[in-house]
Amino acid sequence: MKNFGQNIHLTDSNYVVVEADESDGTIFKLKPSYLIYLNVDKEHLDYYKSFSTLKKKIKNFILKTAEKSKVIINNDDEFLNSLKSYSPNIITFGKKNKSIYSFRNIKLTHNRSIFDLYKNNKIIQKEISSPLVGEHNIQNLTSALVVMKDLDIKINIKNIMAFKGTLRRLNILGSINKSIFIDDYAHHPTEIQKLIDVSNLYKNNQIYLIIEPHRYSRLNDLYKEYLQTLKNINNLNILRTYSAGEVFTKKMKNSKNLVNDLNVLYSQQTGYLDTYADLFNLLDNLTSNNKKKIIIAAGAGSISNQFRLYYDSKKK
Repeated sequence: MKNFGQNIHLTDSNYVVVEADESDGTIFKLKPSYLIYLNVDKEHLDYYKSFSTLKKKIKNFILKTAEKSKVIINNDDEFLNSLKSYSPNIITFGKKNKSIYSFRNIKLTHNRSIFDLYKNNKIIQKEISSPLVGEHNIQNLTSALVVMKDLDIKINIKNIMAFKGTLRRLNILGSINKSIFIDDYAHHPTEIQKLIDVSNLYKNNQIYLIIEPHRYSRLNDLYKEYLQTLKNINNLNILRTYSAGEVFTKKMKNSKNLVNDLNVLYSQQTGYLDTYADLFNLLDNLTSNNKKKIIIAAGAGSISNQFRLYYDSKKK
């Protein structure tokens, strides 16, 4: 967390807030007083083997938790929406008017998100403003506000504006020759799409996106989704797939295949970067003039360290 410089912050509060991990199933061992489920996506199939197994696990966890605790679910997620009628302890939030809590009158810029919070079509807080950018952050913030309202904790607008979020989520490092460097963790097609949406909020700037696919298994499980997300993206470069310990086999597709298919199927000019030296050469070329541009590096592998290494070595 940017506010605290670490990923844990202890206080004398009676409440503990935890971001649980779905990737290895440990989330299902928890017994929370409040459970927030933001979305369900085709992910971590190396562990669950199938999307249907993941959804079954999540459904069982939500319904079991709802027997004794409150469950807050994103009503805009198709799968989560299908669970809302199972228990009165399941509270919905989202953009849809049929949600118990909804966010409306959204205003998005490259450095702020503003919205109104409603409960059952009645406004309960006007012009909530956050420095966290993008509609997905409004969604995240709304879920936290739902818990606060249920606990009868007063919403403090100043505290919301003061929360700077976490590192590697649209993390602005700084600029070199008017090129703004942004580091992001996005490595799933859905996350990459959110990143692209937010990057479009930077008006009058050319956007350069560098993606490092993370794991051969994820790239192959979601290959069609990667193609759909990255098609028709200008100034796109894709690094060699970060293996994360996985072994590549001949039956698998890799970053070269992804670049080739994007260029052939959609007639675009996506570049391929085989090494981090290639990445540095690209960054040298991009920063060689004083034209305004946004350079975004995204991935869960070593791209972040290399991107920050380059920036730190070149910044003045």
